[in-house]
Amino acid sequence: MKKEFLDSVQTLTFRMQEKKGKWDIGDGSNDVKFKLHAAPEWALNMNMGAGEVEFDLSPYKVRTFNFEGGAAALDIKMGDLLPIADVVVKTGVADVKIAVPTAAGCRIKSSTGLSSKDFTGFTKLDNGTYETPNYATSTKKIFITLDGGLSNFEVSRY
Repeated sequence: MKKEFLDSVQTLTFRMQEKKGKWDIGDGSNDVKFKLHAAPEWALNMNMGAGEVEFDLSPYKVRTFNFEGGAAALDIKMGDLLPIADVVVKTGVADVKIAVPTAAGCRIKSSTGLSSKDFTGFTKLDNGTYETPNYATSTKKIFITLDGGLSNFEVSRY
């Protein structure tokens, strides 16, 4: 873990050790569990080659969540503790599931190749974007940008 301060921003960088030439035959524990403090406003940036990510971010003030991954499974649950939240997901071959609260208005922009999309509870607009019925009237908004080659994208409301 590396910690940096610049002006009033604190950046924590976590990098797992490479396991080239090593075998992990034990319990396969290559898992990382993070615990976040609920008070700060978070900007999360995640890069991953292959793996699985499961985050319940609903109790946290997440302003931005950026994910870049190759062959990945991503399952995140967003909250609505801030007026605006941005979620940007760029993948190659992935299974992406995002849950957003029904109280928040949500807009999805997607740029996908041979990907499947399931945006339950969203209305498709003429310009190719998707919005929740309460998008215009909601005081809290979540903007989702999806970019993937051969991926499965699901966005649901809870």
